[in-house]
Amino acid sequence: MTLRVQDENGKPTIAAFEIRDAAGRVYPSQAKRLAPDFAFHPQVYRADGESVKLPKGTYTVRFERGPESIRQYHQIKVTGKQQETFKVQRWIDPAKLGWWSGDHHIHAAGCAHYNNPTEGVHAPDMQRHIMGEDLKVGSNLTWGPCFDYQKQFFTGKDDKVSQYPYLLRYDVEVSGFGSHRSGHLCLLRLKTQIYPGGPSKHHWPTLCLNTLRWAKKQGALVGPAHSGWGLALPTDDLPNYNIPPFDSIGANEYIMNVTHRIPGPSGKLVPAVDFLSMVDTPSVWELNIWYHTLPPMPGKAAPGPPTPGKPGAPVPPIPGGAPAAGPKGNPVVGSKPPTPPPPGPAGPPPVEPPPAPPEFWIGTPPGSTWGLMYI
Repeated sequence: MTLRVQDENGKPTIAAFEIRDAAGRVYPSQAKRLAPDFAFHPQVYRADGESVKLPKGTYTVRFERGPESIRQYHQIKVTGKQQETFKVQRWIDPAKLGWWSGDHHIHAAGCAHYNNPTEGVHAPDMQRHIMGEDLKVGSNLTWGPCFDYQKQFFTGKDDKVSQYPYLLRYDVEVSGFGSHRSGHLCLLRLKTQIYPGGPSKHHWPTLCLNTLRWAKKQGALVGPAHSGWGLALPTDDLPNYNIPPFDSIGANEYIMNVTHRIPGPSGKLVPAVDFLSMVDTPSVWELNIWYHTLPPMPGKAAPGPPTPGKPGAPVPPIPGGAPAAGPKGNPVVGSKPPTPPPPGPAGPPPVEPPPAPPEFWIGTPPGSTWGLMYI
């Protein structure tokens, strides 16, 4: 059956087709698929003028082009060689408003991909899928499985299969090697793929912050993957003051990394973390760590004084002086007060009362900008 596939403007395009017979069986058979058709989901992606092989019979075709389109169902009867037309119905077009859709965490190998006849799939296969979902940006992350095979496709720029505005780029997820036990990292917009000191994945740092230093020096966009894993909480309250276990592959080391500013390409200090990956792990786990690492609003007074000793209470002043200041004037909990200067001939200088201690927070320094990345 030949498919005529049109976008909402009547132009040729690529879309997703899930085809089932009257018994609910999927076609083409998932058990017999090779790229560009993937066995781990029921749909296939076809461009205008391409075809699918179907035995004679009646079929239900689910047809769509990603979350910006309206899902449609067509009933067709196959009697031989024939042609069917499908036209996308769009309900929203965020690109017209300046919002570009994308997925910053996709894989061409590992997960449910096969290792034979090839170690994962190739760029044209992934490009077909991002176009079929109407994703404007696809970040194809090479990670632990098949790393040494997939690394050959990295170029440090948009892949040659990209067709504007549909851009595919190979980058890296630190997963299955290096610092992955402290939380997986998405390293986007890299210019160099391999950490210095070796040709593969076996020599990478075991501390996320060291990997971030290397990536940010080359201007990369970085953040933890699947942020909620390891941040399990016993409540759905937001925000809450429960301490998560920090024991899995999400935004675990992030709570420390987000307090750092590290050299960027020009040597100027930049935030060590640019984003949190969201919406693919429990939302409360993701959002609670985000709330607790938000910087205070510049020029805004802290909320009215909470009861000392309770969550949200200011850091109490250390007897004999104000808390020692950390970066940007934030107090360092447990630090010793500064030693007063010895008295001069005229006696000690007048001692002014210490200022009210600022509200304690853990987060990026005021003035830095970073955000959430939804996938």
